[in-house]
Amino acid sequence: MGRQPSNGHCLPCMKRRVKRGIPCPPSERPCDRHDISVRAHSLSVSPERDLSTVIPRRLQSAPPDFNLPPELPLVAFRREMATTYFFRSYVWAPFWRSLLLSSTSTPSTASDGFNYINQACFDALMYSYMGRAHRNAAFQDRGRRLYTRVLGQVQKMLPRLEKPQLAQMATPVIVMGMYEFAIQGLVGGTDPHHLGIHWILQHCGPEGFQDPELLQIFRSCRGMMTCQALWLKTRCYLEAEAWKTVPWQHTPKTFEDRIMDIFVDLPGLAQDVDSDSPETQKTARESISVLMGKLKTWRGEWDACHWHDVYSVPPLASHDERDGKSLTFGDNAFSGRLKFNSPTRALEILYYNACLLYLTQLSDLVRSQTATYDPHNEPFPLRSYSIARTRPALEGLVALSSISDLLNTSDEKETVIPPAPMAILYWVLQDLPELIGSWEVFLSKSKPFEKAQEEFEGFKVKFPTLQSVF
Repeated sequence: MGRQPSNGHCLPCMKRRVKRGIPCPPSERPCDRHDISVRAHSLSVSPERDLSTVIPRRLQSAPPDFNLPPELPLVAFRREMATTYFFRSYVWAPFWRSLLLSSTSTPSTASDGFNYINQACFDALMYSYMGRAHRNAAFQDRGRRLYTRVLGQVQKMLPRLEKPQLAQMATPVIVMGMYEFAIQGLVGGTDPHHLGIHWILQHCGPEGFQDPELLQIFRSCRGMMTCQALWLKTRCYLEAEAWKTVPWQHTPKTFEDRIMDIFVDLPGLAQDVDSDSPETQKTARESISVLMGKLKTWRGEWDACHWHDVYSVPPLASHDERDGKSLTFGDNAFSGRLKFNSPTRALEILYYNACLLYLTQLSDLVRSQTATYDPHNEPFPLRSYSIARTRPALEGLVALSSISDLLNTSDEKETVIPPAPMAILYWVLQDLPELIGSWEVFLSKSKPFEKAQEEFEGFKVKFPTLQSVF
C-alpha cells in the first residue's frame, strides 16, 4: 500500500486499469497518459513539497494597504435637506423666505466675512429646526454651535464697523431673531435681538439706508420694530418724519412703503388710547380721523393703479370631505373671491385691511371710555359692529391666503412679513360670530393661525365695556 500504483484510468479511451506502456485494446496505442485512481491518490504517501513554489507570487507577499478615501462630508446635501424641510413644514417660512434666501446670496457690497455670518445664521436656523422636529441630536448640536459662534462674532464686530457695513449687519441679526422665535419660542417683546436692530438703526440713522440694497434691509427692520412696539403698546421712534422720508431720498416710495408709514403710527396711537389723560385721548381721536383719511386716499390711488393686478373668481363654497364642513359665506360676504397677480399686491391689501381694522377697534375703544357713551343706547350695536369689520376682515383673509400661495413660488424681493397684520385679522375674526362659523375650517388649517393664542396674544385690543355687549 505504500508504493504508488502503476495502473489507473486511461484518459484517451477512459478504460480502467491499463498498465503504462501497454497498448490500449481499442486504439492499439500505448497508453502513456493515465490518471491515478482516486483511492490510491488520496492514500498514497509522498514527500512534502515546498508550497512556496506552487503559491503564486502575488499571494506570497503581504496584501498592500488600501487607502480608502474618507467619507464625503455631505455638507451641501445636509444643508439642502434641512433647507427644503424648513420651507415645506414651518408655518412662518413663506413669510421669511425672501430675506432668508437673500441672506445667503452674495450682494455686491458684501465681503467674505458678511457672507460667512449670513450663511452661518441661515444654517443654524435650518439645522436646529430639522433636528428638533426629528429629534436628531447631531443636527440640533450643529445648529446650536453655529448660532453660539456667530452670535459672539456679531457682538465683537458691531462696535468696530462703519455705517455701510453696520447696516448690512441688520440682516443676520434679524435671522438670529427668527432663530429665537422658531427654536426658543420667544414671542412678542421678549426677543433680545430687537435691541440689536434698535442699536444698528440708531447708529446708522435714516441717512444710512439710502442705498437700494440697504433700503430693502431697512424695510424689514421697520416691520419688525413696529410689530414689537405694537405688542408692547408703546410708541415706536420710527414714526418720526425723518425715518419716513430720508431713506427714500433717492428712491421713490412704493404703495407698500406708504401703507407702512401709516402702520408704524399704530403703536403710538394705541399707547395714547390707553392713557388716562383726557387731552391725550382727544389727540388720539383726532389722529384716528387723520389716519382714516390717509387710508381712504391710499386705497383710492391703489385701485386706480393696480386694478388689473386683482381679479375675481367664483364665490368660495367648497366642501371639505374630511371634516364634512362647507366654507360658505353669509349676507355680508363677497360675491366672488379675489386673486392677486403678485405677493406684493396681496401684501399691500393685507396691510391696508389690518390698519383699517385696528383703527376701527381703537375708535370704538376711545368711544367706550367717554363718560357719555352708552353701548346699550346705540342703534343696532351688533349690526354696526359687524358691518364695519366684516368686509375688511374677509378681504384681508383672502389676501392672506393668496400671500401664502404666491410667496412659495415668487422670485420678488419681499421684506420680512411680521405677524402683526395676521394677528389683527385673527382677533377681529374671533369677535365676528357670523364669520367664525363659516371660516372655522380655514382658520384651523391656516398655518399662521396654528398657535394664534400664544403668538398673537399681545396684539389683541381689549374692550372692557364692549365685551359685555358683544
